[in-house]
Amino acid sequence: MSDAVALRDLEPAEAELVARHPLPEGVGDALVNKRELAHALNVSETTLDKWKATGLPVEEAGTNGRGYVFRLSVCFAWARARDAAQEAERANAMGAAHQLRMALVGGASAAGDRVRLSPKEQRELLELEHAYM
Repeated sequence: MSDAVALRDLEPAEAELVARHPLPEGVGDALVNKRELAHALNVSETTLDKWKATGLPVEEAGTNGRGYVFRLSVCFAWARARDAAQEAERANAMGAAHQLRMALVGGASAAGDRVRLSPKEQRELLELEHAYM
C-alpha cells in the first residue's frame, strides 16, 4: 500500500502505546496491508489473523474484495507491548516456581514461610533436580 495517504491523528490510548514502543529510528509510519505487516513484524499472515482475534488494532476492516488495512506504528507498538506482557508473565511464573523450590528444600520464600523437608527428602529432591538438569 505505497499510496501516499494522510494518516489520521492517533487516539489517546494509541498515542500512549506508540510513545512507549516507538518505531525504530528512521522508520516512518504508514498504512499497510496484511502481507506487508506480516513481513514488517516477521510473522506469518496466520499469526496476524490470530492476533486480530486477540486485539491487534485494525485501521480498516477487510470485506469481500477489500483487504485489511493496518497502521504500522500502532501494530508495532501493540506487538511489542504484547511481547513485554508475556515476558512479565513468564518472569512472574519463574519467580513463583523458584519460591516453591526454595520452600521445598528448606529455604525461605518471599513470604517468609519456611517449609522443611527431611534431609533424606531434600537429597532425593536435589538428586531428581540434578538428573533433570
